[in-house]
Amino acid sequence: MKKPTKETTYVKTTMLPVDFHGLTPTDVAAIKAVMQGGADSVQQVAAIKAIVDKISGYYHLSYRPDELGGSRASDFLEGRRFVGKWILNLQTMPTKLFEKDSAQ
Repeated sequence: MKKPTKETTYVKTTMLPVDFHGLTPTDVAAIKAVMQGGADSVQQVAAIKAIVDKISGYYHLSYRPDELGGSRASDFLEGRRFVGKWILNLQTMPTKLFEKDSAQ
């Protein structure tokens, strides 16, 4: 598991499911470039970093008290963290694990 570094951007702990999560125009441009298939290596890294650090909130506590949405908001944020976890897991998983599924 990747540990936060000095470069990791932290989002306010009051982050709600409808917030923009601290995304910058550069983050959005990098994600769009990846989606369009024209991202350079810097944009690819920036896009994944924005998705994991900011959009999924992987490094943030997902619990929210009642005044910030309670269990419904916590559950929603935990679902987003799960996506970030899987993206980071894929970084270290052997590709062979997925070859079996695609051959069937």
